[in-house]
Amino acid sequence: MSALAPPAHPAATSPLARRVLWVLVAWAALGLVARVFVWASQGGFHYPDEIFQQLEPGHWLRTGVGWLPWEFGRGLRTWLVPAEYGGLLEVLSWLGLRGLDAERVVLLHHALWSLTLIPAGYRIGRALAAGSPPDDAPAGGAGLAYGLDRATLSGLAVAFFMALLPTLLYWTPHTLQGTPGLLCFTWGVVHWLEGARAESAQAAKRAAFWVGFWFGLTGVFRFTAGFYMLVPLAAMLLRPSAHLSRPATLLRVLTGAAGPVLALGAVDWATWGKPFHSIIEHIKYNFIEGGASDHGKSPTLFYLSVAVWARLGPLAPIVVAVALAGLRKTWPLLLTAALPLALLTTVPHKEERFLMNQWPLFAALLGVGLVTLVALVERRRASRAGPLLGLALALGVLVSNALGTAPSDVPHDEAVQPHDLAWRERAGIFAAQDFVGRQPDASGLLLHDRQHLNGGYVVMGRTIPQVSFNRRLLDAPVFDYAALRTDGPEARLVLRAGWHAVQTFEDITVYRR
Repeated sequence: MSALAPPAHPAATSPLARRVLWVLVAWAALGLVARVFVWASQGGFHYPDEIFQQLEPGHWLRTGVGWLPWEFGRGLRTWLVPAEYGGLLEVLSWLGLRGLDAERVVLLHHALWSLTLIPAGYRIGRALAAGSPPDDAPAGGAGLAYGLDRATLSGLAVAFFMALLPTLLYWTPHTLQGTPGLLCFTWGVVHWLEGARAESAQAAKRAAFWVGFWFGLTGVFRFTAGFYMLVPLAAMLLRPSAHLSRPATLLRVLTGAAGPVLALGAVDWATWGKPFHSIIEHIKYNFIEGGASDHGKSPTLFYLSVAVWARLGPLAPIVVAVALAGLRKTWPLLLTAALPLALLTTVPHKEERFLMNQWPLFAALLGVGLVTLVALVERRRASRAGPLLGLALALGVLVSNALGTAPSDVPHDEAVQPHDLAWRERAGIFAAQDFVGRQPDASGLLLHDRQHLNGGYVVMGRTIPQVSFNRRLLDAPVFDYAALRTDGPEARLVLRAGWHAVQTFEDITVYRR
């Protein structure tokens, strides 16, 4: 066996294998509960794109009704992903689900798919801890204190953080482009790390193919996620597997990526008239024309100070110390995360969602770092203090990160990105739209705020006019409902015009003519 290969898995029927399996099942159960809790706690959207560049175009494809943003006028987005959502919405309609109910099920489906991060984390941890020298083990063979080798313990620790790390969980029940891309990217990392330690040409070829496939799919969901692939791909080509030449590695990666990438090109050709039109326009608009800056600018250190440090919570120094404890094994992942952070920092327009792929990498750093610290304590103290320290650190990391991720009353400047993560942004207007869409007498809806700051027709679930509130439209009989900020100036205006309140949803009240 290669010194770099993880110890072989025990036989599937052995007590040891069953023990590992049951621990992973326990992590999955905890992860399921945590994901459902996060999904139930959230509402509305994190950012309008998850409605108007994903679900609303999908709804438009299946019904012919929807508000399409300017990106679809210029061809800045592919129709491939909205088509997938359109198909899912169609299936849900067969089950009687529409409007907000269907939208919520789509979000839950994303959250549940993210449970696949747990087995991915286990494999990442095992691959990272491969080749640990014997003196890494705690004294007295305690390194196998639970009958488990260092690689398996690292795998279980990484899987634990994949199951429960709060900021990672925050992103799972969303239809942002990066949400499914995050899962694909993580599985690409799995095969990259395993391929680097492959013990045969067949295993190396298989790993390279799947790296290409998963990274290709990641790029289909979000093109700029390619920044996260730079280090893994460079590592594969600069230090290829001993069983696979550099040209053969490149060929396998390209073969794996061909399917998703060519599918994107074909769909763009069929819909926009040119292969890869959406990618070309995306590059032109954001990087040549500098159009991204039109949507807001943030301070240079926003990503580092807010999207990373603030999210780690009040114990951020301790959390970072745990993550860096295993740096001798995890430095490739740290570099994988650091390079995109540095590159994206140079772009004036910054959003936390652009760093979504950092969090599974950080979960891996935490898992390996935690096991490293536990092993160090047990080796030097020859006691059982290691597991207690590990438990305390793991819980401390989760609590601190939860405090950094939870909504708070931190004031922010609207000119830059807010410090809070939005847990229920526009949840009230979503519920109001769904409510009006279910009223048999509804013929039109006046909405609070701008056209793109609501749930669109996909949440309304019905084909009736809905437009931003304008006092001149109060006399138009087609608009018999209004969803407005409770006690706001628009609400006072409709009340003076003789309308009456029907139902209140959080900060939004529905009024009827």
